[in-house]
Amino acid sequence: MISLLPLTKMFSLFTVLSLIIVSGLSYLLSLAGIDTYSDLRLLGIIGFALEFLLIFLFTKGWRTFWKYIPALNQWIFPDLNGEWDANIEWTWKNGADIKTGTKKGCVVIKQSLLKFSVDLITDESESSTLVVKPYKEAESDQPAFYYMYKSESKEPDSEGSSEHKGAAVLKVPHGTLNTLSGNYFTNRSTYGRYTFERKI
Repeated sequence: MISLLPLTKMFSLFTVLSLIIVSGLSYLLSLAGIDTYSDLRLLGIIGFALEFLLIFLFTKGWRTFWKYIPALNQWIFPDLNGEWDANIEWTWKNGADIKTGTKKGCVVIKQSLLKFSVDLITDESESSTLVVKPYKEAESDQPAFYYMYKSESKEPDSEGSSEHKGAAVLKVPHGTLNTLSGNYFTNRSTYGRYTFERKI
């Protein structure tokens, strides 16, 4: 998700905020009779606190901003963390032989400013993330992400294989943050559509 952020502006803003915070703390401490510039240990503590704040922001703290400023879900990218119910419409094609069906599952999305994973679990298989690339549609500004995964079947298929790979493009419809949908395909000659509904 960090690829969607204006990093130059963010680091500039953080630098300015850091200077303001350090200057403000130095001023307050000087009012209390503490000379921060002669006490290197105190400056080190302030620097460490700012680094900790930055790490917290990039891992979990960003969600607090998204919670209290919901417009960030539209301006930058939605917070998709949590569990989702999955409906999978699938088609398998082998020459003239075509089979179709649906499958239910559970999806767990873990997202930070630095990481993004999508794990899908059904009664037949479990998938794990290979690559997730969030983006926004150039014209409509609709949030979406490319998703490549590896799926392990609980029982091997007729050829003895228990693993396959797939890819999907999932989009967040305008006006809701509780639905994801998009088409997928795999290297097993299957394709279909995912629809994820957030568990409330």
